Amino acid sequence: MRVGILSFMMFDYIGQFIFPFALAVPSMYFASRYLLRKTGLYGIRVILISASLAFLYAISPTAFYFSHWYNYASFYAFLPATITGADYALEKGNYLLLAIISAVSSTDPRGFVFTLFIVLTMTLYKRGFYTFLKSVIPYLLLESRVFLYLLLGHSYYSQLSLDIESGQLWINYQTYSILESMRGIGVFNPDVTFYTGNLFFFYPISFIFIETGILGYLFLKKRKSISTYLLFLYLFTVLFITSTVPLGPFTITLDLIYPLLHVLQNTFAYGYLWIILPTYISEMVMAPLFLLVAMVLGEMSKRKILLPVLVMVLVSQGIFSSPAVLSGNYFGEYVTHDPPPIMMNLADFLKGSQGDVAFLGYGVGYSSYLDDLPHDLDPYGFMNHKQASLPFTQVSAEELNALGFQYVVTEGMKPNVTNLIPVWSEGNITVYKNMDFTYEINSPVYVYTSFNQLLGLNKSVNVLPEYLMYSISPKYLGGILGGNQAERIAFLYYKEYGIKPVSLEVKHLPYPTNFTDSIYTTYEILDVENAYPYLFFYEVGNNSFLNLNVSQGVYRVIFEYVSLPGGGVFSVFNGTTSVSVNTNSSMNLNFYCAGEIRDSGELQLRFTGDSISLLAGVILIPVNLKLNGTMNAVPITSYPNSGSLLGRSFSEPTSMSHLDLELSLNGVTTLALMLFVLRKHIIKWIKEVTAHI
Repeated sequence: MRVGILSFMMFDYIGQFIFPFALAVPSMYFASRYLLRKTGLYGIRVILISASLAFLYAISPTAFYFSHWYNYASFYAFLPATITGADYALEKGNYLLLAIISAVSSTDPRGFVFTLFIVLTMTLYKRGFYTFLKSVIPYLLLESRVFLYLLLGHSYYSQLSLDIESGQLWINYQTYSILESMRGIGVFNPDVTFYTGNLFFFYPISFIFIETGILGYLFLKKRKSISTYLLFLYLFTVLFITSTVPLGPFTITLDLIYPLLHVLQNTFAYGYLWIILPTYISEMVMAPLFLLVAMVLGEMSKRKILLPVLVMVLVSQGIFSSPAVLSGNYFGEYVTHDPPPIMMNLADFLKGSQGDVAFLGYGVGYSSYLDDLPHDLDPYGFMNHKQASLPFTQVSAEELNALGFQYVVTEGMKPNVTNLIPVWSEGNITVYKNMDFTYEINSPVYVYTSFNQLLGLNKSVNVLPEYLMYSISPKYLGGILGGNQAERIAFLYYKEYGIKPVSLEVKHLPYPTNFTDSIYTTYEILDVENAYPYLFFYEVGNNSFLNLNVSQGVYRVIFEYVSLPGGGVFSVFNGTTSVSVNTNSSMNLNFYCAGEIRDSGELQLRFTGDSISLLAGVILIPVNLKLNGTMNAVPITSYPNSGSLLGRSFSEPTSMSHLDLELSLNGVTTLALMLFVLRKHIIKWIKEVTAHI
């Protein structure tokens, strides 16, 4: 995709089959084959068992689900090879192979943590500490690109963690039944519904595979082999993501994850919880179970009862996976279907674009495919403003460029924009190219409060929604376009004095009972996040208060909040008087100047209400500070960013582009690995050279 050979849509379409089949099948096949041959089994029985389990592993609902996210899909697909590869490398003392095996399944900055768990537990089981220690350096060299990215982008991942925790760390942890966890789908139930048809028949038959592995283990002769480790790994992951264990009329609450996260949430580790997502734990359930079943089937084949058991396992697990296999549909979501040829051709045309693509007036028939096209985005309600009250003919090419748009795709519509030239057409779909598009924009950043304020730009400049201005150093801010009095005051004092919203010492709560930055996700909250991407806000749901730790003085109070229907009242109280704002209104981001208040050491932020309300910040400006009108600004470089809903990403002035940085990191990784592999020859050469000096 980087060099324009494969379009995003085609990659997404075939990726749903590549990861379960092209990667998971050989991974499980050779892993099973390794274990079976290790137990002394050869011939057609090894091929039959390994091929059958590889196919079942690839069509399991878990595989189909994770095939839509490539980092998860790769981890799931390679996990069987990682487990058996680590066993082989530790047994042979091959530290370089152990490093390579570990690097293969370290698919992203989270995957390496779970890979480390597998390798460490296998090391303890095999007592291969020396081999493990020797593998650390080559592993770090192999993964130097990942760790360099983490080092360079740590602040981004710290911000990302807040959003991830609200979406995954706090959702339904007390509802994962052990029966669902045993089949590897606990994390996704009851959020989604899978069962259709005869539940009495469907539910029990889906456990035959599990029973074969667990009960079959009791009849294995070599229990001190890797089979014990596989059983341990399977049961450990199942119990770790399980919340409830039903025992007749009683229900035991297990909940191992929730208390752990509850402790970590109040420590420095809160900003790092994104690396231990339970999603990866659910991925680790199936691989050890399948490998254990392979060993059980191998033992049964020695006792002449392989065929009936194998048929029973294949049929039962096939029935369990059939809804996903027959429809390409997992839990009623992610339907795989053939894109129309016109959309495939459009994707092929757009695959080489450097900037983003605006979609205008597209029909319902094509809307479901737009997410698979490159650089589809809606910066700060651009589409909403455009469709509701802003005729597209008012938009200039400079304004499109400021938002990162290189192309505009229309269906049955002809925009009248200077320097917007048609470059591709098929049917009633036309692609227009922005001839004023600039890959890099070097200018100060101008903040805006609505899209209408961008109208009339006569040159391309860096722009950013005003709620994100605190993410940019004041020295790069060049001005504010429009805005009400409160927005302009907040901008000017941040620009001249660096005054930001007050840092609130909130609790990281799983539900909005008090001020919290762990967001309780609802459809209404999702609408807010979609309308204002990357907006950080606090959530509160009942009468609460927080102490504001600021020095004594008189302050002008500005509230930054999201108004919602039924929203409550935020106020700042000094013990005798208060200034406040009522947030009960239609959804909108607001800056509001509430007045002045004196702080005598007891200033409090209060909330009054009984429904969810959102506070983006409280800005306290000392009234004795006077503006001097200092507006000098330093230019900053922005680049189109297809992964950003804001169109462009900003970076400190540098002669190195993002692509150059990535290529440099790849080069560092390659060079480091080559130096390690050739270290003996390099040392020998150095000795020979120094011998003549």
